[in-house]
Amino acid sequence: MDQKEIYGAIEFIDHEVRFVLGEFHNNQLNILKTESLYTDAINRFEIVDVDLLVSNVKKVINTASEKMGFKISKVLVLIPSFATNRYSKRIKIVNENDNAFFSEANIVKTINNSLSIDYNSSEILINQVINRYIVDGVSSQKLDLSKKISRLYVDIDIYTGPKDLIFDYLSIVEKAGLEVLNIYLDSYALALEMALLQHSRNKNIVMLKYERENTTMSLLNKGRIINSVMIDMGYSALVETIREMNNISSKNAEKLILTNSYLSIADNQKAPVFLYSEGSETKSIDDNYLHNLLLPILLEQMEEISEMIKPILTGEDCEVYITGKGASIVALSEVCQSIFNCKTKVYTPEILGARKGSLVTCLGAI
Repeated sequence: MDQKEIYGAIEFIDHEVRFVLGEFHNNQLNILKTESLYTDAINRFEIVDVDLLVSNVKKVINTASEKMGFKISKVLVLIPSFATNRYSKRIKIVNENDNAFFSEANIVKTINNSLSIDYNSSEILINQVINRYIVDGVSSQKLDLSKKISRLYVDIDIYTGPKDLIFDYLSIVEKAGLEVLNIYLDSYALALEMALLQHSRNKNIVMLKYERENTTMSLLNKGRIINSVMIDMGYSALVETIREMNNISSKNAEKLILTNSYLSIADNQKAPVFLYSEGSETKSIDDNYLHNLLLPILLEQMEEISEMIKPILTGEDCEVYITGKGASIVALSEVCQSIFNCKTKVYTPEILGARKGSLVTCLGAI
């Protein structure tokens, strides 16, 4: 019999509410619906207008529900990687009966009973992640319970975040009439979707989540998220520059930035990409103009990021992965690779119906 599971994930980020609804059918994820809505209720990651954000969430969920023909009542909630902490703990499990096999239920129970950690009063648990198993002295990322084990060590990473911020996020979801199924740290969800945890076992990996007003930098190494830092830098600097120089809306300026190829054009190339009226006069914006106007700003931003992560980039083996809404900028990886001087890739999901960098975090939670 075919088994189906439907999950919805919601993210509040940088003046936007994002929602992805997916269905697992025979272990295959199919995207049923995606929704996004601009909002003034969020500034960076902070909620500045509770009532407006609750209304926004209701609108997004109701729109998706109406289009799907059923009510969406439960969601997974993404938590921003701001002021998060990681605690590592090794748990020892000894088989007292040499003839018995470990059971999954027994291991889970032992781990849960051993995970008590004294957090700061301002912290709350977000995710706990098994980093590796050490079975009779042999390290492994998977556990084979079909074999007898005498001694087992489990290395676990525990991620916590600011209690007030997380409760604010969960309160919004509940006030919108939804039940919270689970919460996920956004950097952890990104790493899951891009399959970077295992990839980082023997190298440093930097994830850049490039959004409108901010960028989140996360360092991965030895299969874990070492640290995450959010900085006030995003593609809004490009949007505002276009708006200041041309009489167009922020929406049109953002569309110009994210959907046109202007970073890697030939020197003599000049093709119009946008027409608008100013009074009785019709004006145009071409790709060469965008190249000369925006490339210096983007280079300055990425050079600043490069300086911040210079000790990591100068290591023996390092890779950079860029995602987020700003990752839609055409040829961004080529520009960044010339600055970071290491393998640099823009990650775009391949799954049909959600091929946008802005949806990577929600996909990772599902």
